[in-house]
Amino acid sequence: MAGPSEFERGRIDSLICPKVRPIVRGTVLFVSAQLPRFADVYAVSVAPAVRKNGIATPQPFLVLDSDSPLCAVWERVQTTELLLFDLTEFVPDVMYVLGMAHAMGRCPLLMAQEGTPASPFDLHGLRRIEYVADAEGLRGLREELTRAVRIHLAGVRATPQDDDEVT
Repeated sequence: MAGPSEFERGRIDSLICPKVRPIVRGTVLFVSAQLPRFADVYAVSVAPAVRKNGIATPQPFLVLDSDSPLCAVWERVQTTELLLFDLTEFVPDVMYVLGMAHAMGRCPLLMAQEGTPASPFDLHGLRRIEYVADAEGLRGLREELTRAVRIHLAGVRATPQDDDEVT
């Protein structure tokens, strides 16, 4: 099979605006269910962990939801250097954006609260940081994320991008 038809390609391209854009160094996207408790996870654990790794966190909390234009979500996932997904709640919006990231060849850092059922499909093959959602657990998550982000960024930044390669 040669791939999608022109009809299918045209329909999806009108939604995602598939222009190739470079990854912007020093950017982060945190994707989670739109629930107040994830604002605490972000503030106590995620934001400090990425700041310790030299990434500014200009927005206090970012949620991509059903009202987000798909084109904007596509662009943000494509251009953000560090993608973090909290899979504690398997909500369609989060899972769709995770699938989008994987379709682009991106490998985000995954996290979930302890006791969350195993990830759907074959995501269990990817590293998932588990945490307890109390004060001590969120401090532990911050430390583990700090290390995971440092390792992730070292790997990402050590791999030349197409426009960085010398011919």
